[in-house]
Amino acid sequence: MAADEHPPVSVPDLVELMYRADWSTLSLALEAAEFDDYDVRSRMMASHAPPWLPLAGPAAGRRQAGLGPDDEEADVAAVHAVGDRTFRLLIEPGGRFRADSTAGKVDDDVPPCAELLLPSWLPAGFELVLAGPALVSGRRAYRVTGSQRPVGRGRRLRPGRQRLRPAHRTGAFVSRIEDIDRVDAVIDADLGILLRAELLFRGQVVSRREFTTVLTDPRDAPEVSQSAGPLDEDEPDAGPPFSGPGWERAKTAANAGAAALSFAIRHSPHRAPPAGARPGAPPGSPRPGQAGWPGPPGPDQPLSGRLIRLLYEAGLRRTGFDAELATWADAAASADSFKWATRNSTLPAVSQLGDAFTERATSWQGREAVSVELPDKYRIDYIDGGAKPRKVISEVSNGTRRWRIFADHASVGAALPLPEPIARLADPSWLLDWRLTGGAEVTVGDRDGYLIRVHPRCQPPEAAAHAGLPADVILDAELGVLLRLNQEQAGRPSMQQSLVDLTVRTQHDPATFGVEVPAAMRVVRDSGTMLDQMELPAAAQTAVQLGVKALSAAARFGGFVSSKREQREQREQRKRQGQDGG
Repeated sequence: MAADEHPPVSVPDLVELMYRADWSTLSLALEAAEFDDYDVRSRMMASHAPPWLPLAGPAAGRRQAGLGPDDEEADVAAVHAVGDRTFRLLIEPGGRFRADSTAGKVDDDVPPCAELLLPSWLPAGFELVLAGPALVSGRRAYRVTGSQRPVGRGRRLRPGRQRLRPAHRTGAFVSRIEDIDRVDAVIDADLGILLRAELLFRGQVVSRREFTTVLTDPRDAPEVSQSAGPLDEDEPDAGPPFSGPGWERAKTAANAGAAALSFAIRHSPHRAPPAGARPGAPPGSPRPGQAGWPGPPGPDQPLSGRLIRLLYEAGLRRTGFDAELATWADAAASADSFKWATRNSTLPAVSQLGDAFTERATSWQGREAVSVELPDKYRIDYIDGGAKPRKVISEVSNGTRRWRIFADHASVGAALPLPEPIARLADPSWLLDWRLTGGAEVTVGDRDGYLIRVHPRCQPPEAAAHAGLPADVILDAELGVLLRLNQEQAGRPSMQQSLVDLTVRTQHDPATFGVEVPAAMRVVRDSGTMLDQMELPAAAQTAVQLGVKALSAAARFGGFVSSKREQREQREQRKRQGQDGG
C-alpha cells in the first residue's frame, strides 16, 4: 500500500496504538541501527547544570573555554565523539529474543532497542503532533513530533529520590528524555512499535534508534550469529570485585559509621509528631486485591481506549482545581526495603542499622490545601501533619515567580514546576508507560471516577518491587486528574495520596497565585541551587547564596586558568611540531 493510501488517523488513535503495542507477542527479524552524539549530549547536560557544579568530559572543556550551549566549538581542541553501531535482532512470541553480540550486554527480560519495541514512553512524556503518513522499511507508518508536556513529571523535592518509573526504563534513558527539546518518531501503522526515534536538543541529534529492516517472517532473515545476553553460568568466576587492604579499611570505616548511626537513631529523643500526623493504617479505599471489586470492567480487563485518551489529554488541558491533598505514608515499608537490600551484607553494624530503622519507623499523615491552574500556576498551603514539622507555610507560583512563606521570612525566585507529588496527580499521562487494567466506575466524595490497577509491563526484578511501585489509582471522570494514588513496596501499602473535596476552578483569580509580603518581613532571594528545595532558615539561605557566588567565581577563574594553560600547551606543541618538520 502506498503512503498516500493510509486510513485517516488521529493523535489519540496513535496514542492507543503505542500503548497497546506488545513486542512479546510478535515474530520479527530486525536489523537495528543506533547512533549517539556524545558531544551534543554534553552540551545538553551543561545547559541544565548550574555554573557551580563541576563537570567532566566535553562539557567541562566547553565551560573552561567560556562557550555556551549554543556556541560553536571551533576553538575547542576536542574530538567530536559519536557512537554508531548496527546489529540483528530476532523477536519470538512469548517474550523471547536473540541479538548479535554487537548489540552489547542486554537485560534478561528487555531486548535491545526497548524504546522502539516498547513505545509507550512517547505518549507518557510528550505532547504529540501528527506529521503525516510515511512508508519506512517497506511498512506503512505515521510520523509524529513530540515536545515536552507542559506539566511534565514535576520537580523532585529531595535530591536523588527516584521517580516512579517502570523497571524496563533505565534511569539513564529517563534522564535523557527529560532533557531533550523534541523527539521525531515513526510509528508502524500495524504493529504500533516505533521504526525510528530521534531525540533532539536545540535542533541537533542527541541519539537515534531505528529499524532499517523489518521482516514479519523470521525464516526469510539471516541467522543471528550470537546471542547478546547474560554471561554463561559456567563462565569461570572472576572473583570478588573489591579486595585488598584498602577495601578492608573501607569496610571497617563503613561498619563503624553504620554502628554510630544505629546508636544515634536508637538513643535520639522521641519527638512528638506534628499535629495531625495521626499514625495508623491508610484511609479506606477499594483495594485491587480485595473481594468486592466495584463492577465491570473486571480488575484484569484491559483498559478502554476512552480512558487511555483521558490519561493522555488531562495534563494538556488548561485545568484548574482546588482540593485538599491528603498524604499517608508508612516508613516501615522503606525500613523493610533497606533490610532486604542489605540482607547479604557481611557487616554486622549494617544489619543493626536496619533494625534501628525498623524500630523507629512509623506511619504518618499530612494535609495541604492546593490550588492549581495548569500548567504552571499553583498555591500550596500547609495545614497539618507530615513526617516532621514543616517550616514552609505556603508556596506560590504565578508562572513567572515563586514565593515561599516561612514564619519569619519569605523567599522569592524564578518559577519552578509543580512539586512532583502534585504533578503526578495533575498530569497522569506517566501511567501510560505501565500496563493498566480495570476502569470500574466509583464515586469518591461527590466526584465520579474510575478505579484502575497498575502493573509493570515487564516482570520487575525483586529490587524494583522493594523500591516502590504504583498499585492502583482513581481517575477523575471529568478532569482526568488522579483523585487517589496508592503505592506499594514488596506487596504492602507504602503511600497514599488523595485529592479530597476537589472543586473545579471556573475562572482565573490572579489573587490566588499572588503573595502579599508584610513590609516588616525579611525577603531573601533563592540561590538557584537544589538547596532551594530544602526548608532552610533565612540565615542559612543567605550563607548558601554567598557560597554559590564563591563557587561560581572559583569555577570561572579555574576555567580561565585551565583554558590559558591548555592554550599555552597547544602553542608549545605546535612549535615543537614545526621544529620537527623543519
